[in-house]
Amino acid sequence: MRKLTSFTLAILLASTGSGPTAADRMSSEVEIKAAFLYQISQFTRWSVDASSPAIPVLTICVANNPSIFSALKPLEKRERLERKIHIMPLSADTARQCDIAYLEKAVPTELQESVFRQHRPGMLTVSSEHGFARKGGMIELAHRDGKIHMLINRQSAESAGISFSAKLLEASTLVQATSAGDKQ
Repeated sequence: MRKLTSFTLAILLASTGSGPTAADRMSSEVEIKAAFLYQISQFTRWSVDASSPAIPVLTICVANNPSIFSALKPLEKRERLERKIHIMPLSADTARQCDIAYLEKAVPTELQESVFRQHRPGMLTVSSEHGFARKGGMIELAHRDGKIHMLINRQSAESAGISFSAKLLEASTLVQATSAGDKQ
């Protein structure tokens, strides 16, 4: 509970303030999304095939958002569960190397399709695109009442060998993919 409380407190502190400017709000949102991406990794379990060695690097890939990429880059000095963190741009060529793939709202359709085509077991997909989780993505960072809230498609995650801690699930809204995609 302490980790989730610290996580929630950090997000709340980062998202509050008195009269922020538009630039401050943009910077703050970038920092909040970067914090979510890192913290999500703390509450996610990746299935590792018993015959393969433990993966020594946690690779977070970011598509089409240099600000979030830059905000995450300092994390490369940290480790998460004895795994070094590596941040890299997401492209059709690098998708297979990603443990977490963050797709921004404006990611070209071809890249999104490529990521989903190459969707390998163990690749956690995250986006702030409206309807992402209902379209089969795993975690959507949705805006609700001026805050970022997580929508989790647990079925998509489990089909990729990914599970989430009860604490993360408690702090999120569970959704299912819909055949028509974005219905709310």
